[in-house]
Amino acid sequence: MAYREVTMLEVKEVLRLWLTGVRKKRIATQLGLNVKTVRRYLRAAQEHGLITAGSPDQLDDGLLAAVVSTVQPGTGRPHGDRSAACAAQRGVIERYLRADVRLSKIRKLLRRQGVMISSPTLRRFAMGELGWGRAAPTIPLADCGPGEEDPPALGVPGRGPLPPVIPAPARGLTSRRAGRYSAGGGDS
Repeated sequence: MAYREVTMLEVKEVLRLWLTGVRKKRIATQLGLNVKTVRRYLRAAQEHGLITAGSPDQLDDGLLAAVVSTVQPGTGRPHGDRSAACAAQRGVIERYLRADVRLSKIRKLLRRQGVMISSPTLRRFAMGELGWGRAAPTIPLADCGPGEEDPPALGVPGRGPLPPVIPAPARGLTSRRAGRYSAGGGDS
C-alpha cells in the first residue's frame, strides 16, 4: 500500500475526536487512516502531556507541532551545498533581482565568478528565501458595503475604468451536411 502523509488538520482532528471519547477504530474509519497510525499519533500526544480527561482547549499549535515532529521526524530534507552557495551569494542575487535581471542571466554572471549553481536551485532560492516571483494582486479590492460598487477600483490606476465587455455573437447549431436533413424526400 502507498504511503500517504497525514496533514496537520488530520492530526488535530484525530486528537480532538479522541478527547471527545471516540474510539480509535472509529477515528481511523472516519478519517480514512489506519488504526496503527491513529494509535501512533495518540501515543505521541500522551508523551507530550495530552490527557484523556482534558478538554479540546489543550490542543494548541505547540502541541500539534511536537506530536507531528515526534511521529514524522524526517519531514523536509536538508539543503545541499549548492543551496549554501546561493546563501553565500545572497547579496549579489538580491541586487540583481532588484535590478530586474533574469534568473538565467544571474546564473551566467555567477558562473563567471566561479559559482556553479543549477537553474532549479537558483529559482528555489530566489522564490523561497528572497520572495522573488510573488505576484501582486491584479485588481485592487475596494472596501465597500454589500451591494455597493466602487467604480474607480475596477479600472486601471491612472487610466480610468475598463472598457465594457462585448459578448461574442451566439453561434447557431448547424450540421456539416446540410443537404442530409432537408425537408421532404428521404426515407420515412
